[in-house]
Amino acid sequence: MNAGLMMQRVRHVAVLGKTGRPDVQELGGRIVEWLTARSIKAGFSPAASDDPLFAATVDEADLVLALGGDGTLVSIARHFAADPRPLLGINFGTVGFLAEIPAAGWERALERVLEQGVYIEECMGLQYGLYRDNRPVAAGISVNDLAVTRGGLARLATFELCVDEIPLSTVRADGLLISTAMGSTGYTGSNRGPLIYPGLEAYAVTAICPFMSNFLPLVLDGRTSFTIAVREAGKELSLTVDGQELYPLEAGDSIHAVGSPGRILFARLKPGGAYYTKLSAVGFMGEPLNPGRKT
Repeated sequence: MNAGLMMQRVRHVAVLGKTGRPDVQELGGRIVEWLTARSIKAGFSPAASDDPLFAATVDEADLVLALGGDGTLVSIARHFAADPRPLLGINFGTVGFLAEIPAAGWERALERVLEQGVYIEECMGLQYGLYRDNRPVAAGISVNDLAVTRGGLARLATFELCVDEIPLSTVRADGLLISTAMGSTGYTGSNRGPLIYPGLEAYAVTAICPFMSNFLPLVLDGRTSFTIAVREAGKELSLTVDGQELYPLEAGDSIHAVGSPGRILFARLKPGGAYYTKLSAVGFMGEPLNPGRKT
């Protein structure tokens, strides 16, 4: 991560909002008016990239405001992986781990952005491919994680794992997770996988309830490729990308992943320490430390 990189001046802002939320649309219009009154070019569009307004709104924008929860921000970030733009989230969700500005505090935050600029965090995504009979079925970039899981049936699946085409192990488990550093606080964290600082070019592989196995969570360099070969799929096994795109799997399928550095850009009001504050605030680090308590 280049934590020192600053964008000093914002000239053109694209405001993207979660569809189906009148409150988001109303605030999006107010933000556009507020920015325009300050001589900043701005436009509002639903976050869906197939909306006719989307292309015109984001064209030449040097900052993207995402109105919604973390899921909305992840979806928008995945769209911009091919053409990275700094993303700044205004939170309408619950946790707001990625979307750092509360909806009630947007005006003060944007005043700071216009006066001081923003810090740019370069985060690594995951380039993935799903293959069947040596033919590509799906490919793209994941912002948070790739999850190989099953639906309603409680039945183990068998996976063969390789690192840089070197055989690693055979694992029987309920599923497997491949997570970026940014996404390690999500599904991977819930399965006791490692938490990785977002600026590191690394990713984690975590087994979900491995059976009779010592397979420990694994952290890999972002340049390292990882392959999951599905040997016994059973029923209802699928690959999910960022919890938003789903592909049914069959026995014999393989999933390849490798880091894609610098493809996800987040705009921050300040560098560094906010990450650890959030970890503590949402309970990842146990009971929050009381600074005034004597030890």
